[in-house]
Amino acid sequence: MNDIIVNALAKSKRFQRFALKIDDTLNKNKKVITEDYMKTGEALAKEKLAKAKETKFGVFATVFMEEMKKEGAKGKTTIKK
Repeated sequence: MNDIIVNALAKSKRFQRFALKIDDTLNKNKKVITEDYMKTGEALAKEKLAKAKETKFGVFATVFMEEMKKEGAKGKTTIKK
């Protein structure tokens, strides 16, 4: 059954034109689509990071890192961010 469908589509000029139009459109818009996904991902990451900093652990980690930087400045330890 699948062979019949595949053969019919392979011989169909209408399907071939349709497939070429879709391929051409995707290739033309690949850069725009990629940039849009990257911007969306960056915005989502910033939002999640901001929310994480508001949690109790996020506040603790921020305070802890600041204290470690201060101690490092005094020569007690070396923490790099």
